[in-house]
Formats: sequence, C-alpha cells, structure tokens
Amino acid sequence: MSERGIGIGARFGACAIAASCLLVLSSSAAIGQQARQQQPTAAPTQVEAKLAAMKITKGADGKESATPATNAKPGEVLEYRTTYTNNGKDRVTKVEATLPVPAGLEYLPGTASPAGALASLDGKTYQQIPLKRKVKQADGKIVEQEVPPGEYRSLRWNLGEMNAGQASLVSARMQLSPVITAAQQQAAIPAKK
Repeated sequence: MSERGIGIGARFGACAIAASCLLVLSSSAAIGQQARQQQPTAAPTQVEAKLAAMKITKGADGKESATPATNAKPGEVLEYRTTYTNNGKDRVTKVEATLPVPAGLEYLPGTASPAGALASLDGKTYQQIPLKRKVKQADGKIVEQEVPPGEYRSLRWNLGEMNAGQASLVSARMQLSPVITAAQQQAAIPAKK
C-alpha cells in the first residue's frame, strides 16, 4: 500500500459567494484538484468532501433537533457538517479538513467537532482556539486579548491518516448575524440540486 501526503479543504474563499462553493461540495465533487500535494507528480487524491447545512432548533421540551437547512433567518443557528471520505485504494496521510465561516455567519465557540480545531482570521494562518492578538491600550501598554469568534473566517482540523474507505466527519455551529445582507443570507444555505 502506498502513502500520499495531502491537504484537503472545503474552501469557499476563492468563490465570489459561498453558495457557489457550497453547491460544489454538496454535490460530492472530488476536491483533490484543490489539494496541496507534497509530491507534484502524485495522482489526484480520492478524498471527497460532502457538506451539509443543518438548522438547529430547540423544541418546547428543550431538546435540540437538526433539520436540513433550506432557509435561515438572522439569529438562527446552522451546523455545517462535512464528511471526508477516502474513496481510493491507498491510505492518505496529512489530511487537513478546512471549514470556512462564510460572511454573515459567526462561529459559536465550543461547537467545533472533533476537538482540536484551529481557527483563522484570513484562511491562511491557523492557531489554536481561542485566537488571541496583542492590542495596544490607551496608556501604551500592550496586552493580549481574545479575538471575538465573530471574526473567525475559517476552521481547520488535522485528520491525519485515512485508510481506504475511511470517512471522517467535522462540524461546527454558526449563527446568522443579526444584520446581514440578502446575499449573505442566501450564501449561508447550500444550493439544492
């Protein structure tokens, strides 16, 4: 069995609006062409990503339920679930799952699963959650402060190694911002086929 090192990302950043990227991912398209491969001559990866957006609601009994998100209003909570599946015959290594936080949505702290997710403000540099930054106060003193989760633009998990046929699920909850544009609201929900 051979091994290939890859990085996989369900990325929206290159898209003008998140809905177009969501459509690609929800149609189970292989995203190996976007993968960063350590060996330039390596064959395209067989890892696929399927993205689903679920609306999370609480019933009168206080129990949560998740239903496919066909629409959402400001203040409502969506849970993005991406399943990465190695459909190839070989084991792959160094798999990184990336879940963007589309404009108009705010990551809800403590909802990233599995544990150990990293976050980014720019989709390029990732650090452990909670993100922190140095801020100069009025008196000139530099202090370290937590970055508000509403500023997070992307989450990433190191899935490590995936055997042939293996699947891994990553998920995180996000809330529609109270004030968003119609385009941002539409972009938060994956397009149906």
